[in-house]
Amino acid sequence: MNIQLNVSIPYMWNGESIEKDNISDITYLVGPNGSGKSLFAEQIKNNLHRQNLKIRYLNAERLSGLEKQSYHYFTHGSPLSQGFNLSNKQDIKTYGADYGLAADAWLVLSEKLNIKIRIEAVLSQYFNRSLELREEGGFLKPYLQSMNNGVTYELTKHESHGLKELLSLLTFIYDDEYNCIILDEPELHLHPQYQKFLLSEIKRIAGNPIEDSTKKLFIIITHSPYFLDISNTKDLKKLIIFNPFTRPTWISDLDEEDNYRINKVLPRINSYHNQFYFSPKPVFVEGYTDKIFINKLQEIRGIDIDARGVSVIDVGGKDEVDAFYRLAKSLSIDARAIVDYDVIFDGKVKQTITSNVKVIEFLAKEGLDSDLMRLIGSLLTNLDTIITEIIGLNIKNETLLLIIDKITREHDINKKRKIILLGIMNYLGVFQTHMLSKLKEIHTVVGKMDKIIRAFEVANIFVLRYGVLENYYFNYNGDFFKIDENNKSSLVELENELLSSKTLTEERLEQQYRDLLTSIDKACDSIKIDLNPFISAELSDFIHSVQKEFKLNRIQSTDSLRLSSFINIKKYTNFLSNVEFTPLSDKEVKFICKFQLHASIDPLERSYEFTEQTVPSKFNIS
Repeated sequence: MNIQLNVSIPYMWNGESIEKDNISDITYLVGPNGSGKSLFAEQIKNNLHRQNLKIRYLNAERLSGLEKQSYHYFTHGSPLSQGFNLSNKQDIKTYGADYGLAADAWLVLSEKLNIKIRIEAVLSQYFNRSLELREEGGFLKPYLQSMNNGVTYELTKHESHGLKELLSLLTFIYDDEYNCIILDEPELHLHPQYQKFLLSEIKRIAGNPIEDSTKKLFIIITHSPYFLDISNTKDLKKLIIFNPFTRPTWISDLDEEDNYRINKVLPRINSYHNQFYFSPKPVFVEGYTDKIFINKLQEIRGIDIDARGVSVIDVGGKDEVDAFYRLAKSLSIDARAIVDYDVIFDGKVKQTITSNVKVIEFLAKEGLDSDLMRLIGSLLTNLDTIITEIIGLNIKNETLLLIIDKITREHDINKKRKIILLGIMNYLGVFQTHMLSKLKEIHTVVGKMDKIIRAFEVANIFVLRYGVLENYYFNYNGDFFKIDENNKSSLVELENELLSSKTLTEERLEQQYRDLLTSIDKACDSIKIDLNPFISAELSDFIHSVQKEFKLNRIQSTDSLRLSSFINIKKYTNFLSNVEFTPLSDKEVKFICKFQLHASIDPLERSYEFTEQTVPSKFNIS
C-alpha cells in the first residue's frame, strides 16, 4: 500500500529518522518493553493524518473512565462514574479521540444501530448476554443482562475488563467513521481465544481504504503471540521489529533461497513458536527435551534468561533450526542455536552460515579455507581415512572395539563418520595410544573440528562437543553414540529431578556439564543478578553514620546505636540482623561493630564487621 511513514524520535535509535515507503493492510509492531513502539505509533498517527486518513488511536490505557471503582486517593475521581453526560456528548468523543481512550464507544453504540446490532450479536451468541443502553437523568448508562439467569447489571461497575475491552475495540473496528485504526496492545485482559477472535474480525475488515471504502488500515502494537498470524512471506512483510538499542527493522525483499525455505516453515509456526518474533535473542534447539533441560539448568543456577530477552524455543529438528535461523536473520533478530554434531554431517545449517561474512573472516584469519563447506569436506575425507584404517587394526582396547563394532554395523557413511568423530573428540587419548600410524591424521581431525566448532560459534550456532545433550546427563550411562529417541522424555525427567533436589554443588555442575554450560551461557547471554554492589552501597551509608555518631559521642553501646534517631536502625530492619556495637579501650581501634546480612537478601546470612578506621566507600562484600 503506497502510504509513506517518516518517524523521528530524538532520544531513540541515535536520533535516526525511520522511513518506510509502504505499509500493509495490517502492520504489526513487535518488540520488548521500552523499544519505542508506542512512541512510533503516535508519530504514525500524525503521519497518516497528513495523508488524509481518518484515524482512531486506542492506547493501552483506553479503559480509563470505565473502572469498576473510583480511586479518589490516586485521582480526582472519574467524571463518568454516573454514566455518560449526554449534554457533554461531543466533549467525551473529542477527549476520547484526542487521548486514545475508548469510553465513547458506548455513545457510538447509542447513535449507530448498525454497529449496535453487530455488538449485540457477539454478546448474545458468544457470551449469553444482551445489551441495554439506558438514559437516566440526562446520563447514558450501559447495562448487560445475563441470558442464563435474567439478572441485569451495570456494565461499568460489574463486568469484566476483558468484555469491556472486546466490546469497545469491536465498536471502533466496525465504525465506518474511521478508515485507519491504531491499537496499542489489543490483547489486554483478553483470553487467548478472544484474542484470536478479535484478530479474525480485524483480518476480515483489513484492506486498502483508498481503493475500497469498506476496508480499513490497521496498525497493531502487540506483545501477544496469539495476535500474530504469519503464514507466508507476504505476511512476514507486515512485521516491524523493534529493539531498544537499534533502529526498527522489517523485510522488504528476500532472495530466492530464503523465500523458498522460509515459506516452507511459516505455515507450521504456531502460537508457541510465534514468541520468537518478540524475543531479541531467541535460542533455537532441536527438541522439546532440550528446551526443558536448558531452562531447568539455568533456573537451578539462578540465571533468569527471560529478563535478558532470551527465549529457548524447540523447533522440531535440525532442518527446522535452519529455517527458523534464516527467518530470524531476515528480520535482523539476533538468533542463536544449540545443536548436536548432526549439523556437521547433514542438515542445511552449515550451508546457511557458509556465506556468513563473520564466518568467512574467521576462517581466513585462522589461515584455513574460507569456504566452510570445503573445510567440512576435507574433515570428512580425514575421517574416511581413519575409518578405513581402524577397521583393519587388531586392537584389544574395549572402547575402540566398541567403536569398530558400531562402524561395521552401520551402512550410512555419515553415521560412520559421526561415530568416529565422537570417538576421537571424546576418547582422544585412546586413539593416540592405539593408532600411532594415524596420529597426524587424528590431530588434523581434532584441529579442524575445533576450528569448525568455533566457526559455527561465530554465527551464534553452538555445536555440542559431546554429540548430543543427553551425553552430559548425570543419569545417562547408555550408548554414547546413539540415543534412543523413545527414552529422551524419561531421561530429561530424571535429570530434572536430580537438579531440583538441589544436592549438587556449583562445582559439581561445572564438572559434569563442562563445555555445555559455556555454550548455554554464550547462547543465552547469561548473567546472574548481582546484589553485592547495591548491598555495599547501602552498607557504606550505614558505616558512615555509625562512625559519625561515635565521633560525636552519641553512641557508646548496642542499645544507644539502636535508639539513635540519626542512624534510624528501623530502616535496616530487613537488611541487617544481629547488629552489635562494642567500644574498645585499645588505642588503635576505638570500637568494633558486627552485623549479619538479612536472610531476605543473603540466604547465607554472612557476617561482617567494621571499625572507625574502615573506609566506608571501600567496604565491599564478597
